[in-house]
Amino acid sequence: RDSVEINDFRGNNRWQDARDFIQKYENKLSFLESPLSFPVTRPEIEVMVGEPIANVVRGSKLEQIWLGILQKVMKIGVVSEEEQTQELISVVAVLGSGTENLERLPSWIGHSRESLFEYSDKIIRGDPVNDGTAYQYGVRMRKDHGDQIAEVIRRLKDNPHTRQLYVDVWDPKKDLMAKPKDPPCMTSVWFRFYDGKLYTECSFRSHDVYSAWLKNATAVRLLSAYVAEQSGLTLGNTTIISRSAHVYEDKRFVASQLLKDHRVRHELNFDPIGNYEISLGDDGLIVAKLRNKSGAEVDFKGKTAKEIYDLILRADAVGDIGHAIYLGAELERAAHCLAENKIYIQETG
Repeated sequence: RDSVEINDFRGNNRWQDARDFIQKYENKLSFLESPLSFPVTRPEIEVMVGEPIANVVRGSKLEQIWLGILQKVMKIGVVSEEEQTQELISVVAVLGSGTENLERLPSWIGHSRESLFEYSDKIIRGDPVNDGTAYQYGVRMRKDHGDQIAEVIRRLKDNPHTRQLYVDVWDPKKDLMAKPKDPPCMTSVWFRFYDGKLYTECSFRSHDVYSAWLKNATAVRLLSAYVAEQSGLTLGNTTIISRSAHVYEDKRFVASQLLKDHRVRHELNFDPIGNYEISLGDDGLIVAKLRNKSGAEVDFKGKTAKEIYDLILRADAVGDIGHAIYLGAELERAAHCLAENKIYIQETG
């Protein structure tokens, strides 16, 4: 045990620190007569057939959205031996609720709350982040081309209904024409006051889902909250578009283990279209009443479960796969109770 020293590098993105730690032991005698070699294990990971473009993950907890994206990439992403990645194209993550869940992030995510908030705070203020990258998101948004965030806040106060609040992080001269080795992954942020709340959409041209997505998403969500607060507006959803959402080959095994240890918990009541109340009507029909967030109601009626979910599908009146599965099961239960002349009570979870 005297020959073992542990150094915790979680949350530390500086490769130089790891190098310095290793170099301390380069000239020390080995406790073995000859070195041991350990072959690299390449795990067998099952890849399913699925739609690799425009997958959507919604939720109110950041860690659950992250797990949901990881699961989709690992299950249906395209494996590229040339690029050493498994990848999905145009993954959309929608984060709702407030920022209170960011205060209660679990320890197993691999980042401390302090490191995530420190990283986010530097981006919001426009300070450099010492993470080894040639680009700096905060500096580009707040200094390189003027203070774009301050201008967004000023315009929101002056006219919150403007559609011109586009913050550019990508510089074509530096990032495309000059062909740099390491251009920025985040390319833009767009703010929109909509339906009484401030919504944010952030685009990433490339997203390392396992190692970088969580800290990027935390920073974008806290930036959204900062702009909303400074503008005197209510915080709405934050949407993050990952044009290339990928897991690198050397992280596929740990990502698969993470998904085994921490199950994706589906939020049943997070259908953006609304929720359904199912009942048996006095006229001998099954009634599925849709209520959306504005309070509007629509009734779908039929004698069988199939009649109703055909109507729902034609109206495009369900926006979440978990909710659709739940509706199918409940409508079949209601149809059975109707046929057997039994009392039907909707199950809510």
